Parts: sequence; C-alpha cells; structure tokens
Amino acid sequence: MRRRYRTCSRRYNGVTLIEALGGLALIGVVLTGLIKARGDFTRQTYAAQRKAQAVALADRLLETWWADIDQFPIADHGAIPTGRLAGAGSGHPGDAGQNNATDIPGAGVGMGVGVGVPGVRWRTTVRPDEMAERLGARVVRLEIVDDRPTDAGKVLAAVEVLLPLSQEPVPSDDIQHDER
Repeated sequence: MRRRYRTCSRRYNGVTLIEALGGLALIGVVLTGLIKARGDFTRQTYAAQRKAQAVALADRLLETWWADIDQFPIADHGAIPTGRLAGAGSGHPGDAGQNNATDIPGAGVGMGVGVGVPGVRWRTTVRPDEMAERLGARVVRLEIVDDRPTDAGKVLAAVEVLLPLSQEPVPSDDIQHDER
C-alpha cells in the first residue's frame, strides 16, 4: 500500500498577518492626512476671521476719526479703544453723519480681536507721495497690528487715506495709547 501525499489545497478564508499590517498602515496614512488637513483648515479659518475683524475695526476707526478730520491721529499709535467708538454711525439708513456711539460689529467674538479685548493695536504713519503733495494732501496709512506674542507686529489690515497738508500731527487725547 502506498500512501499518497496530497498537496494542501485548502483555501484560507481569513487574512494573513502581513495583509492586516498593510491595511492598518494604509488606514494610518489616510487618517494622518485627514487630521493634518483639518488642522490647516482650522488655522486658515481663524486667520481669515481675525483679518475680517481687523478690517471692521479699521473701518470703524476711520469712520470715527473722519467725523472730526482735524483730530485725525497722524504718525501715532495706540490700543483699540475700550467700550464704544464715539462718533461712529450705526450703519442704519438715515443715520449717516450723526455723532452717536456704536459698538463695532463682530469685534471680540471668540477671536481676541476687538473693542476692549487685547490682541490688536492701531498705528498711523505718513507715507511719502509726491503726487499727493502736489494736490495739497498727504497719504496716511492706518494699520491694525496683531499684538499677541506669537504674531506680534503682523499687519492684519491696512488702509491709506488722503488728508489735507494743512493738518498738523495732533496727539489724540481721547484714544488709549501704548504704555510701552
């Protein structure tokens, strides 16, 4: 009697250890990419919101200062005023030009930016411009600057305005100045 040796013809219905490890590695790579993408998205959203709030603050500061052009701070700097900005219109139709106090919209909403919340400062500088001087004006640049330790000095928003040359630099007594 002879014995026959059979080759193993059974099929395995499970996965091998190598296949399981390969699958786990693939899942790990995909999850790492998703987590990184979400972090990047969160940072970009935060930066965009912070810049949008800085633009709103610049708009309200200019609106306040423009109400009394002779008191427009030139070559000056300071903290964002606490509370309300006097002289700013509420944005409602028929309200333009009235000297009433209005909160800055969207300021300080979870972002650390805004009225009464540390984190931003303003500064104005005179920009040399020959064409403006020929017109009897000068260019004044308003910058809203990040004051947090991680981004100190980063300009969040900037706008340039033309002011008459007859105006001398006036320190603004009603606006908080840096204590530095």
